[in-house]
Amino acid sequence: MVLALVGILIGRTMPRPLVVAALVYVVAFVLVPQDAGRTVVVVSYLLQVALVAAIGWYGLRAATDGERP
Repeated sequence: MVLALVGILIGRTMPRPLVVAALVYVVAFVLVPQDAGRTVVVVSYLLQVALVAAIGWYGLRAATDGERP
């Protein structure tokens, strides 16, 4: 995952802030202990969903740009 994100960052195929946010999330996810409290797990999951949704939205927007009827 980290290697893919670094490749995307170098290739500039996605906005730089989005890739940096993803890298920060991956590092933070690794640092969170597995037996963390319920609140930490829920917040981590919501951040992950928001990040995946943002990446998907950007990809969809880039793929359909210029295809207006």
